[in-house]
Amino acid sequence: MADTCDLKVDRSKIDSNFDGYKLSLDNFPTYSVPIDNGIDAVKLTEDQYSLQHIKAFGIHNHLTSDPWHAESCYYVNKNWQVVKVTITLEAAIDNGTIVFHIPNISSQKSSPNRCHVTLCFISTDYVLLADGTGWLHVIERKQNWQIRHSCQPLGENTPFILVDGFDTTSTDTHLVDCLLLHITDSQSKDKDDKSSQFVTKLEWISFSENEGSWSLCHHRILEGLSTPDYACIERSRNGIIIASEKPFKFIFDSQNPVKEDDSAVKPENTQDTTPAYTWSQNEEDIAVQFTVPFDTTKADVVYKLSFNYIEFGLKDGTHFLHGDLHKGVDLEGSTWTLDGSRLELTLSKADSNNMWPNIVIGDHRGQMTADPEVVDKIHEQLAHLTSDTLVIILLAILR
Repeated sequence: MADTCDLKVDRSKIDSNFDGYKLSLDNFPTYSVPIDNGIDAVKLTEDQYSLQHIKAFGIHNHLTSDPWHAESCYYVNKNWQVVKVTITLEAAIDNGTIVFHIPNISSQKSSPNRCHVTLCFISTDYVLLADGTGWLHVIERKQNWQIRHSCQPLGENTPFILVDGFDTTSTDTHLVDCLLLHITDSQSKDKDDKSSQFVTKLEWISFSENEGSWSLCHHRILEGLSTPDYACIERSRNGIIIASEKPFKFIFDSQNPVKEDDSAVKPENTQDTTPAYTWSQNEEDIAVQFTVPFDTTKADVVYKLSFNYIEFGLKDGTHFLHGDLHKGVDLEGSTWTLDGSRLELTLSKADSNNMWPNIVIGDHRGQMTADPEVVDKIHEQLAHLTSDTLVIILLAILR
């Protein structure tokens, strides 16, 4: 059963005598070292243009920390080698040590629509590695890194990233849980509905190991229409914790049949999950699209705009946007057009280089889609990560 909860402030924990934090102007200690063979960076393809793809795959931290050894972190180079970097002295970093070669580089690295390689250190002895092409490796690292189990848990040609994982060991049981994320095309019949083209799936896979033999013992699937900002498996293995813009629901459980009424996560006071409008933005403008009756004319449109307030709708009482804008707009650069049943509003930002989380404060009825220019800008910002002159920077990694 899936459920949602509100996070509320526990005022009993607040110290009324707390004076606030003191701002320090001291620089954080930084340590850098040039690296060889670059970084294995994967760019989004033309088919991966949604906000879901950008959040899941477009912005990737190439450094993976090891919670069991705080002085070390890892990255994957262009040769598909896992490299360990360690702080050796108070202010020195080693040049990196290759600890593992990811299998099948010649065939797998060129797979279409592959994701970044992701790592998850689940215990002092085991690490999970997803190669981004659909393969998951359970690796023992007591001495050298050695693969103990490899599989394609989601089937062939289903790339995914590793979101979370942990290891549970008892006297007679060894369990490994992992949380995998991938994005699929929606089964919506309305192909013109841009808001429902993609579905984000979280697949919770559990493996058991007995005397060296591994088997998949439990498989659960959740889906939603946004990429989570945070997701992890609750360590008692009783559920998943998800922080997301939109709700997720269980759609499959290999051991317990999912009941629709029990699994659906329904926001309060929400009758229809279809967004009221779609919108996109770049550094200078916001474009908002609405669907109106085909016989709507320009005379039917109500448009009142001030620097930080808007009333936009129809004379029959339909409100498209009504309230305080997130930021100010340039009145002369803002306009609207009507073409058949498509009504489009363009707002010119008064302050460029400022990305809006929503248009009207408190209005979350719209679905934001990615502007191609924004996707290109993200790639430009990440381009330095593919440079042969890249340096690793570790911030305050010392204990």
